[in-house]
Amino acid sequence: MADLGSEVRTLLVELLRNKGDTATFSDDESLIFSGRLQSIDVVELVVLLETHFGIDFSKRGFDQSQLDSVRDILQLIAELRA
Repeated sequence: MADLGSEVRTLLVELLRNKGDTATFSDDESLIFSGRLQSIDVVELVVLLETHFGIDFSKRGFDQSQLDSVRDILQLIAELRA
C-alpha cells in the first residue's frame, strides 16, 4: 500500500486533472489560495478524503487553509484520526 502522502497526492492530481490542470506541485505548494482549486473543488476534495480515508469532517469542521497543500491535508488527517 502506498504511503499516506502518495495517496493524498494521487487524489489531488486526479481532482486537478479533471479541471484540466496537469501542472505539477510540491507538497508545500498552495492549491486553494493560489487559485488552482476553487470552493466547489474543496467540497469535492472533502468528500474524496472522507470516502478514501474514512474520516468525518462534520465532527470537527475545517478551514480551507487546512486543505491548501498536501502537507496541510496530511496534518489535518492526522488530527482527525487522533
